[in-house]
Amino acid sequence: MAHPINPSFDRVIAFGPFVLIPSQQLLLKTDQPVQIGARAFEILACLVERAGEIVSKEDLIARVWPNVFVQEGNLKVHVASLRQVLGDGQGGNRYIVNVTGRGYRFVAEVSHRMAPLRAEVPPVAATGSHNLPASLTRILGRAELIPAIANQISERRFVSIVGPGGIGKTTNRLPG
Repeated sequence: MAHPINPSFDRVIAFGPFVLIPSQQLLLKTDQPVQIGARAFEILACLVERAGEIVSKEDLIARVWPNVFVQEGNLKVHVASLRQVLGDGQGGNRYIVNVTGRGYRFVAEVSHRMAPLRAEVPPVAATGSHNLPASLTRILGRAELIPAIANQISERRFVSIVGPGGIGKTTNRLPG
């Protein structure tokens, strides 16, 4: 359904308890911001925009990592994170299915509409002694490493974090 362009309205896509606002890179669940990484957001936006269609792994990688070579494993990691954030498979809710050897398909019913522009979402208040912006993304599977790295950063002049692309090395979240 085409809507006339109106600068005081945003295009939103609703599914289940979620509302996706692509222009603001914002995902809401029952009107509350959901912490989600930028790459996971792009994957979700691509799948939701093409709901019901199979979106190839190559298409997703090209959109999320343009002009960058990444391994398919990076996509799988972000899709798994996305599924966890959405609660996919919990309580009978299904959002993303894997089509073996072909890609992914968004299977929940979606509705498109225009909504009034939201005011900027205020960042979560930062705590602690760092000056990094508050993170709206959740770090998954690194609970034991984060305090150790934060401790090293406070004690050393230089700390290197190494690993394959897409595992969250550039995440800007430190424990409060």
